Amino acid sequence: MLIGNVYDPTCGDDSSHFLEIDVRRARANHRRVNEVLARLATRYGRLVDLHAHFLTGDPSWFTRTIEPSLRGASEVRRAFLGDVLALAAGEAAAPGAAGEEPAPS
Repeated sequence: MLIGNVYDPTCGDDSSHFLEIDVRRARANHRRVNEVLARLATRYGRLVDLHAHFLTGDPSWFTRTIEPSLRGASEVRRAFLGDVLALAAGEAAAPGAAGEEPAPS
């Protein structure tokens, strides 16, 4: 299973912050969500690091604040593509992926 984490629609630029809450609080919550997704990916499959990939992007990757534009959607595809191709070629997936039961915790 491939699990993508949550990208940052500001591309890491606090001056582009659009929420009505403190940017530090927003970033802390965003980080917590991505930490949970990373733990789940470790247990059930592979993490696709959309957050890191989108930090290399620019505002043209988005439309209407957070939704990916056509270019942004293509970048989501690009971020997943390497793992999809590796799995299709039979590369071993992380424990718990591809229908395997995860080890008991």
